[in-house]
Parts: sequence; structure tokens; C-alpha cells
Amino acid sequence: MEISLAKRFKALLERGGQELFDDNRERMTCADLLETRPVIADDDLRRFFLGLDSGTLTIVRGARFNTLDRPLIGGRWGLLSRERRGCRYNAEYLSQIAAYVEAIHELGYPSSRVFFATLG
Repeated sequence: MEISLAKRFKALLERGGQELFDDNRERMTCADLLETRPVIADDDLRRFFLGLDSGTLTIVRGARFNTLDRPLIGGRWGLLSRERRGCRYNAEYLSQIAAYVEAIHELGYPSSRVFFATLG
């Protein structure tokens, strides 16, 4: 039986949360994933894993990630934010990653012409 994308994503976040906790025990009390309100869209998950499976997106320790345009050792951005009582999923990144992957893989833009940028 194939695992759903939502369960695969949650497992990725849980693993990243544990790594974040392991690396920051003096700043965190546990590795729990704190509740996040935004609903996760199936198409965003599909594109996220397309990016991951194709190498357009890479995940490193602590659920940090890189895109092709500006990789950084240790990951440029984080899918999780560290808080004293656990980790919070940075929900805004998923839709931005999905748009980045869509531009490259579905709309056919050369990856050299697509720049990942955050809203903030």
C-alpha cells in the first residue's frame, strides 16, 4: 500500500522536528509539531514531492531546504520554525515551493530563469 503524500509530508516534518530538537536541546523542550491552521492543498504536496524527487528541491537536516537557484550548505530556508515547546510548520513555504516547481516542471521555464523568493 502506498503512503499518501500528506502522511509522507508529515513524516518528513516529524523527522525534521526531531533533528531540530536534537540540535537545539538548550532552546527547546521537545520535538512536537505544533498545530498549524492553514490547510495543505493536495496539488501543493504533489508539486513539493515532484520537486524533491526530481532534485529541484533538496531537504537537509532539520527540515531545511534549498532550491536550485540559491543552495546553501545546511539549507537556505526552513520548513519548520523552532519554538520553546516544539516546532511550527512554516506553511507559507509550501505554496511558494509548489509555484517554483510548477514554473520549472509544468510550465517549462528553464530553472536558470526561475528564482525562489519568500513573501517577507
